Amino acid sequence: MLNATVSEHARIATADIKDFYLGTPLDRPEYMRISLKHIPLDVQIRYNLASKVENEHVIMEITKGIYGLPQAGKLAQDRLIKHLAGHGYNQCVNTPCLFVHSSNGVAFTLVVDDFLIKYKEQSALEHLFTALRELYVITTDLSDTKKYVGITLHHNIQKNYIDMSIPGYVARACQRFKRSNLRKADSPIIYVPPRYGKFQQEVHLEPLSTPLTSAESKELQEIVGVFLFYARAVDPTMLTAINKIASRQSKPTSLIKQEVERFFQYANTYPDATMRIRASNMKLVCHSDGSYLSESDARSRAGGMLFLGDCAEDEAPNAPVSFLSVIIKIVVSSATSNRICCGLHCGPKYYSNNPHTC
Repeated sequence: MLNATVSEHARIATADIKDFYLGTPLDRPEYMRISLKHIPLDVQIRYNLASKVENEHVIMEITKGIYGLPQAGKLAQDRLIKHLAGHGYNQCVNTPCLFVHSSNGVAFTLVVDDFLIKYKEQSALEHLFTALRELYVITTDLSDTKKYVGITLHHNIQKNYIDMSIPGYVARACQRFKRSNLRKADSPIIYVPPRYGKFQQEVHLEPLSTPLTSAESKELQEIVGVFLFYARAVDPTMLTAINKIASRQSKPTSLIKQEVERFFQYANTYPDATMRIRASNMKLVCHSDGSYLSESDARSRAGGMLFLGDCAEDEAPNAPVSFLSVIIKIVVSSATSNRICCGLHCGPKYYSNNPHTC
């Protein structure tokens, strides 16, 4: 969506539905038993509940969606999709959560009740807002800098690029995990140089260590969870390091503390990562690589990134639409790396020797 916005010289806006789960008619009534002690006295008086009390409880019939009903989200979504379809906004068959209007050029992604909207004409945007206001109370943001699903988007319309970031996320994480006065580090992983020449490569034997306590293990899991979201959202340079740490959290020992501290040093050195999306002809490009027998238990690592670009020889990668760095669970006999492109007009020089389908 963001690549299409800058490549088509369009604009973005966001919208949010207030109280999305509330008020949707249920397909059948539900009933709830509430203890009188959980109902404030002024509410009891206002609705004359004294005549409806039995055994210090009140039985209530529910005919519209409320928080806590397992079907509330599904019914609210079905209602919204049906309402949008009535105004010409239909969900793409092969791309869930992506909606396109039949004629006015508006497209948007929908995450629960959050809209990220691509548009060119203000009148087309107002058409969507008017349709939503028929059923809901909504808030909108048409500014150049806005938030969507926790990510800050800055659209520089003059220079035609979009920056993605989460300002203050790393600082809040360091504060949460009580990391302060950290040294600087230019890489998230402690580098162990290989020995070349006459020296034979040998398996690295880990020194003796002690298991982490349950509290330390829980904190480690929280660190992985907090930074895994950040790495996937805006800073893929952290992904390999956090993946290495995560692969050892099932049986963590004191040795992992040094790796975690190095990771925090790197995160604190570069606390506000930004990914920039520039205009391109939006051909899908993949850079992939492999690291052979570089992980514990003779395992290897696979990594890569996919971005929408121009497929030029000297092209700098655009902000990736997808990236990964994972440990291959099986022991492989070799590791290969290549650059592939699924553009049909790029010529054979961009393809690997091995046939592939992208």
